[in-house]
Amino acid sequence: SRFFLYALKYGILSANKKQRKEQKMIFKTKKELLNLLPMVLKTMNAKEIVLDFQNGEIVDMVLINKIFESKFLESFEYSDKHFCTIDGILYSADKKTLKRCPKGRTGEVIIPDGVKEIEYGAFRNCKISSVKMPDSLRCIKGHAFSTCCNLKTVDFGNGLKEIGDVYSGYIFLFCENLKHLKLPRQIRYIAPNTFDDSGLESIELSKSIEGIGPEAFRYSNVTKVKLN
Repeated sequence: SRFFLYALKYGILSANKKQRKEQKMIFKTKKELLNLLPMVLKTMNAKEIVLDFQNGEIVDMVLINKIFESKFLESFEYSDKHFCTIDGILYSADKKTLKRCPKGRTGEVIIPDGVKEIEYGAFRNCKISSVKMPDSLRCIKGHAFSTCCNLKTVDFGNGLKEIGDVYSGYIFLFCENLKHLKLPRQIRYIAPNTFDDSGLESIELSKSIEGIGPEAFRYSNVTKVKLN
């Protein structure tokens, strides 16, 4: 197709059979990315996108968000003074904020130690089934895991004290396969609408929990609450 001819001409898509099968796309310049991204999103199920700019060009979060619209993307690789990637997931350059996880990512995600914040909508619409959070984590922003329909298990670690805040709710909205949760003892607060319209059926909380926001479990299936 014209797309493949253009991509091969500019070295964006390798002619190597193995690489084609893996559908890894490597962009060498920002111009190439801007020219081909609409076709990538519409006609290609590229599983891995690498931005390997040779001329010092950088991309902003607006363009990165556009790349992450792809429901097939499993891994993203890029780094500059603002961003870096670890295991195909986008972080701030200082590795303290998890910015975005590709929607096509599956299986377990282990967030590395040192990360303090999960950004708004970071995992929204992802296909992950499990997430393990580090003890360094301090903040989960709104819609962080909303519509993660395959998510079944969440390990909150031993550092997080609040799930969202009064301004950041809907953390696990529409997580229909999240059936059971045991929150660690240090959790003191659950934000409004955190488990709204989720599949949650049972939850174990600490007796020392200090606050649960309005409608935190609205439209969920919670029938069992245990205090420990």
